[in-house]
Amino acid sequence: MPRMADLGRRLDRVDALAISLGAVIGVGVFRNTGLVLSGTGGVGGATLLWLAVGAVCLMGTTLYADLSSRIPEVGGGYVYVRVAFGGPASFLYGWTYFGVANTLRQAIVYAAIGERLSAWIPGDPRVLGSIVLLILAGLTGAGLRTGAITQRILTSGRLATILLVVVLALILGATGSAPATGDLPVQPFVTALSAAWFTMLGWQEVVILAGELHQPRRDLPVVLVTTVALTLTLYLAIHLTTYFALGGGPLAYGAWPAVDIAGFVLGSFGAGLLSLLLLSSMIGVAADG
Repeated sequence: MPRMADLGRRLDRVDALAISLGAVIGVGVFRNTGLVLSGTGGVGGATLLWLAVGAVCLMGTTLYADLSSRIPEVGGGYVYVRVAFGGPASFLYGWTYFGVANTLRQAIVYAAIGERLSAWIPGDPRVLGSIVLLILAGLTGAGLRTGAITQRILTSGRLATILLVVVLALILGATGSAPATGDLPVQPFVTALSAAWFTMLGWQEVVILAGELHQPRRDLPVVLVTTVALTLTLYLAIHLTTYFALGGGPLAYGAWPAVDIAGFVLGSFGAGLLSLLLLSSMIGVAADG
């Protein structure tokens, strides 16, 4: 017979991994590979930067894994700050994170969703974004289990989108890369660093679910390390394949190189399909928040 304290623990390791990957993997990698390239001077510097940021995040997972095993409570970073520095510091951290940082992030995501939807559905982008917010809130309100299943589906869709882009890039590279003509854009290194760092963030948010996991002491360290390692591998695959598929030219440094690749391989249908998949990725990020 389960202990009373375990009756509320309804998430397993797969659920936690789906939520953690969902917090990290969004449209950022498709949007920011060009910024990283232009801010580092080319594919060599960009690859080293992705690896360096990934290594820093992996070091962070060791810290969070240790903290999550020592303090497997609901609240994540808020609880760690409370235990280490006391109530006032944790109060300030909690309001700063949930009242400012996370809220701003979600506002940006829903604004982007509204803008993408307005290209297909008539209406004010703000209204369309708000409708998506209400739908996702309804799914979450239907129960933790329903929300977890939804997150599994959305995260699977994002992983499938990355694999699709990699396959299309390999096809384009094998059949003849896109013409590499024109001047390459240049960005400050700080822009590249910020883009890579922002794209990797989110892995630490899974510790908030410590109170919902069946075995948080065992599962959280595995989920944290797996999330960062898998995310870095996928991001490097996107970065390298899109660069070589587009011949290292200006399109590889552009805003949406993956959409360009889909357009070259599959025509306007492919570009439209990938745009739709990117929209679903944004919705997945919003659902995780």
